[in-house]
Parts: sequence; C-alpha cells; structure tokens
Amino acid sequence: MSLSFVGISKSYGGVHALREVGFDVAPGEIHAVVGANGAGKSTLMKILTGIVQPDGGEVRLDGRPLRIRSPLEAHHHGIGLVPQETTLCENLSVAENVFLGRFRWFQPARLAEETRRRLGDLGLEYDPLGAVAKLSVAQKQLVQIVRALAFEPKILALDEPTASLSEGEVETLFGILRGLRSRGVTIIFVSHRLKEIQAIADRATVLRDGRFVATVDAKATPREEIVRHMAGQDVSGLRSGGGDPREEVLAVRGLGGKGFRDVTFALRRGEVLGWFGLVGAGRTETARTLFGIDPAEAGEICLDGRPVTIRSPRQAIALGIGLVPEDRKLQGLILKLTVATNVSLASLPRLAPWGPIPGAREGALVRGHIDRLRIRCREPEQTSAELSGGNQQKVVLARWLETRPRILILDEPTKGVDVAAKAEIQAIVRELVREGTAVILISSELEEVRDLANRVLVFRAGRVSAEIPGAGASDAALMSAAT
Repeated sequence: MSLSFVGISKSYGGVHALREVGFDVAPGEIHAVVGANGAGKSTLMKILTGIVQPDGGEVRLDGRPLRIRSPLEAHHHGIGLVPQETTLCENLSVAENVFLGRFRWFQPARLAEETRRRLGDLGLEYDPLGAVAKLSVAQKQLVQIVRALAFEPKILALDEPTASLSEGEVETLFGILRGLRSRGVTIIFVSHRLKEIQAIADRATVLRDGRFVATVDAKATPREEIVRHMAGQDVSGLRSGGGDPREEVLAVRGLGGKGFRDVTFALRRGEVLGWFGLVGAGRTETARTLFGIDPAEAGEICLDGRPVTIRSPRQAIALGIGLVPEDRKLQGLILKLTVATNVSLASLPRLAPWGPIPGAREGALVRGHIDRLRIRCREPEQTSAELSGGNQQKVVLARWLETRPRILILDEPTKGVDVAAKAEIQAIVRELVREGTAVILISSELEEVRDLANRVLVFRAGRVSAEIPGAGASDAALMSAAT
C-alpha cells in the first residue's frame, strides 16, 4: 500500500509544527523520518493515525485522499502506530492491553494464549495475565509493539520504538520489521539513531522546523550529510574532550536493594563513570537507591569518606546529588507546570527559603538555561506538556544543573533526543566534568558509553560483572560482560 503526504500543515497557537510537508512512501518499504526535536515528526505520525487533524493538506493511500478522523478509523484503514511515549493502561493485564478494543471477542484462556503466541514472535516471555504496571519502561514499549502488530496493519508507524530497548531487543525488532516488509507491509520508522536508520531503512525523509528538507537513500547517504540536513549546521564542533578524574567523592561498598546486590565502586570528582547493561540488569534500581527513592538493604555509601544513609530524594539533593530519571514524563516532569517552575523546582530551598521565588529572579535563571541548552519554547511560562520530547528532556537536565550538584546521575539522558541535541547534552556533560562534577552515566548506547565514560561498570543480573576502562571499552568487551 503506497502512502503520500501532500502539503500537510499544522499549527498549535502561534507555533507551526508542520508547514506544507509532502513526500511519498513506497509500498512495502521501511521509510525513516528523521529530524531535530520539534521538527514535526511526531505531529506527522499523529495526523497519519487520526490523533490530530491537519490544518491543511491531505494523506493519500494508493493515490486516494483519505480523511482519518480518529485512531479507530486509522485501524479500519490498516494503519497502526507504536507511539513514542507509553500509552498502556497500567491497571490492565498484558493480554488486555494487547487486545484492548476487541478482547471481548475472546475467552480469557484464548486471550492469554493469543497474547503468549504474539509475545513469542518477539522472543518475549512475559506473563500474559500479569499487570502492565509491574513491567519496566523497556518492557512496556515492547508490549506496545506487540499491540500494534496484533491488529495486523498494512501500514505501521513506529515513533522512536527503540529508545528504551537493549541492543539485543533492537535486533529482534529489526528482524520482525524485515519480515513485515517481505510480506508487503509499509513501515514508517521515526528515530534519532542514525546507525539504526542506516541499518533498517530503505529511504529517509528529513524534516527541519516543520518543513520537508530532503528524502535520501538511507544506506548510501553519508551520516554527516543526514546530520547537516537535520541540524542545518555541522554539529561536530560541539564535541569536546572530558576532564581528568580527581579525588574520590563517592564510595559504595556491597550495596544491595530491590533488584541488585553486592554493588561496589568508587566515583571521582571530574569523572564520567558509565553504567552499561541489558534491560533489568539493575542499573536504574541502584541509581534509585543512591538517590534515596528506594531503601538500601545492605552495604555502605560514603561521601567524602564519611558514611551516609540516604533516606529520601530531599536528603540526596541536600548532599549534592542529582538524578535525571529514565522516564521524563512520569518521573522527571510535572507536565502541567511551566518550564520555569519545572526548572526551579529542585532549587526552591536555595532560591526562596522564606517564600515564593521572585518572578524576575526565576525568569532570569530559567532564560539562562534555555539559552545554554537551546530549549525550544515560546517563553518560560509555556507548559512543559507542550514541548517536544527532546526539549522536555533538556528541561529536566536544566533543573538539576540549577541545583549545582557535586554528583549527577544521568539515566538514559539522550533517549529520544535528536543528533544535534544529543551532541549539545554530551558537551554539557563534558563541561560539567571539567568543572569538577562527578557523573554517573547510565546508557544502553554502546557508542555513548565509549565516547563519554572514563570507566565503565557493566551490570548483569543485578551485580557488577566487570569494570572496563573507557578507552578500551569495545563493543565485544561490553556485550560479553553484559551477557
């Protein structure tokens, strides 16, 4: 089934999300859509699947104009979507989520059987009757993919489907997508990871500032050329070297808690300590305990050589520890609040110890972070829910930069962030390191870990299985230790 976007435009207030975007997707191809945060990729996918309506232009299937007024109509036309953010019903089971909207046709035993079979197609062994609320972020994303495939779409759109997945899970997904392509399914693949795009896509369309820029051969076009199309500039100059590690600021000995045990390591001032591992290896759980979200069940935490017991995030912040969490929408932001409020939230005891923070002072500090991180927003008083995913991530990062942390834990900090923004965030990390901040970088991207980390701790089954120097952290060494 061929697909065409013809002159698609969409505005939100005074912001143009899309401006007369038009391009064709060939039948049975994997077509990537790439662009910086705010380029309009997600808006285009929402128009395709009936979540929002365009202000102008039309979608054509096999040359026929089609008005898609709801996701249900999109399903009827054979169009499925795997959204960027989790949209599962937390109080329902995996099986109920997979067949939501039509599971009344099945008896419970048949529902579980069908779900188990479809999970098995992706190499997953989740309990079909288990609650979705108990799954990790990555597991929920995989369930969303299974749900989209359960409707047997003729056109499948995936918006950042690999952002939470491990390398092995990505390869499994790519195998599924290649199989769908061989059966004639047309696939639109939205991603910021150019390595993945060049591995899976036939062609790639680049959007910038809501406009069509180019459609290129995904495999034959040099990566640098795609980046220039996306950013409108050469971003290589944003990369800079890290600092030299100094004295020890954090020592962890035999730490154990929910999902991990016997974790021992030291962290030095001016160092990036990478944490690598597969989904469920215990990295995020260890970070939550260091930040006081979950209690430690064993072991010792020392700051500057003195034992401390961290019972809450408030205490962690007071000790100079910050955490950029893995899920920015559920854990990192209060979406209904403004950019300014979200940025200043963790610094209120310092900024306004006796009452409300003066508006002028808050505005000045927030504008500084907006400029530094290139956060795209109309004004500091814009609600965070209105920003693109990558700009929301920058707001979370700005909040912790404002606390001036001695130790900053970054859990998948560039997940769902475009190439230019990723380079900017990594440059900020290196700048913090030069200033003496100690950084723990949790990342599922091998390249990011190698580029940023002085040392890498590899987690496997809730324990540290290896420590590898950053300079010698080859893909083979990291994956061998992780598996």
